Amino acid sequence: MKKNVLVWLSFLLVTLLLRAYSFFYSVIDWDETLYLLIADAWSHGSIPYVEIWDQKPPGVYLCFLLGKIFGAGDLLLGIRILCVLAVTFVAYFLYRICQRLAPASGTFAYAPGLLYIVFTLVNQGLAANTEIFFIPFVTAGVWCIVACVDVTTGTWRSRPWLLITGGVLLGFAFQIKYLVAFDLLAIAFGIAVFQFLIAPLATALRNTLRVGALLLLGFVLPNAAILYYFHAQGHLQDLITATLSANVQHRTHGDVSIVKTAGKFYLQFRDQFILWGSAVAALFWIARGTRSNAQKWTVLVLWAWLLLDVISISLTKKFYAHYFLQALPPLCIIFFVVWAPLYSNLQKASRVIAVACLTLFVMLTTVLPVVEETVMTLYFRKVEGNAYWNDASAEIAALVKQDLQAGDYIFVAGAQPVIYYLTGARIPTRFPYPPFFLDDHFRHVSGIDPVNEIRSILDKKPRYIISRKLPNNAFYNLLEPHLVREYDEVRTVDGRTVFRRKDSSAVPGNKP
Repeated sequence: MKKNVLVWLSFLLVTLLLRAYSFFYSVIDWDETLYLLIADAWSHGSIPYVEIWDQKPPGVYLCFLLGKIFGAGDLLLGIRILCVLAVTFVAYFLYRICQRLAPASGTFAYAPGLLYIVFTLVNQGLAANTEIFFIPFVTAGVWCIVACVDVTTGTWRSRPWLLITGGVLLGFAFQIKYLVAFDLLAIAFGIAVFQFLIAPLATALRNTLRVGALLLLGFVLPNAAILYYFHAQGHLQDLITATLSANVQHRTHGDVSIVKTAGKFYLQFRDQFILWGSAVAALFWIARGTRSNAQKWTVLVLWAWLLLDVISISLTKKFYAHYFLQALPPLCIIFFVVWAPLYSNLQKASRVIAVACLTLFVMLTTVLPVVEETVMTLYFRKVEGNAYWNDASAEIAALVKQDLQAGDYIFVAGAQPVIYYLTGARIPTRFPYPPFFLDDHFRHVSGIDPVNEIRSILDKKPRYIISRKLPNNAFYNLLEPHLVREYDEVRTVDGRTVFRRKDSSAVPGNKP
């Protein structure tokens, strides 16, 4: 137990050092700011999807609510701390899984966890995206299943409460992002393969069904609890419409670009060559027949997990960078399975050289750019005295906040919606995520009627409107005449223009 605590603490220290950059910024990614607004509103009694709309399942907002506790009321600080903890737990459970797969691997079992920490620095992994939060639950759930295997004898030990716990973890992961269903398929495949390898057909089938039933029991619990909560609040239909109907539109709307898709995957292979190269190497040595039967089946199960995650990543046809984070756990474990036997056969001096070369390569290609950004941020903010260097949202919020009164609305039409949170202003729309207005795809998903939405927003007479100037955008074309007629330009920060209402006395919150 003491060793496991020390391992977890070592992963925590590495994660905190490498992700220190994230603590200096009010926003890293668009999505996290929407989750933050919904969680903050929920903490004040506003049910998700009712006053603020999104199409994500509610689990991610629950994670952000937990972040409010860790941040002592400061959601921004809390989610950064929570991201560090989430990445740390994934690294730790990858270590435990790999140690279980190959107990004789020694210190090499640390490699998958450390690689996971490092490669979350890219693909928008510094932001508080859904992938950062559901992956810990998935890997912990996998660990609960792997822990039922007696590695010394290669047999299965039924541990019902551990399996039910694993099901609960996987169930909550599903409530963070429904595409976790592809990870669940991979897990089910892995369980079935293992059972059919160690037992006769009838016994294997019976064991698989028993394990599946225990996992399903746990899986149902968090999902049933969330459905009951929304039903009790009278907003079950809002949940279904937002997370199911809208997501069907999100997945099916739009065309696939072969060139764009190939380009996205090329960047993944290039930037994470160590991991994807190991996955290819695994298939190579399976074809050569140089590994044991158990190792071959392990690789095949891991490859099935990887392929299912690739399908999940591809399903929306959008290929956002953070989607690829879902594939990191199977990639990291494949890396371990491929190279652990070779590492174990090396002499001590050769091991040191191999680890040094791998560390140097990862440092130069992935870690160094993030460290450089952290150093630059510290220099310009602390030495040069530019408190808002490279953080336009914080600068805009500071400008706007000094002129706001209680009850004032602002409208963030073309900037990061975290400005709502930083200013404490009222939000004039159910759709504070600007792409819902500005992007044709998301306008289709959210079902916004631009004309009616503009009218509804402007009827509230927001004191400030923050927007990019987008002359070729349908929504901005509707907004621009009002900006010209009713607002003055105050300042432009990083391409975002702050407009202030001319008749300030008409703004809610002002005394006539």
